[in-house]
Amino acid sequence: MKVPLFATSKNVNYLPNVLSKLEAEEKGAFASFWVDDDGYVAEGPNVKVGFVTREKELIFHSFTRY
Repeated sequence: MKVPLFATSKNVNYLPNVLSKLEAEEKGAFASFWVDDDGYVAEGPNVKVGFVTREKELIFHSFTRY
């Protein structure tokens, strides 16, 4: 997950995003996701996180965990 300073303040430092994407590509993936300490998907460096259910419904996570 992003260092708290990068996650809580507006900045133009995209280095964590670039490094995350490079690591994903080195491992054969095209994107990466950050998770928090509890294992919840937090965000992606260059993607919006969404899921398709078995019923073919597109859903996005809420901004709160509870």
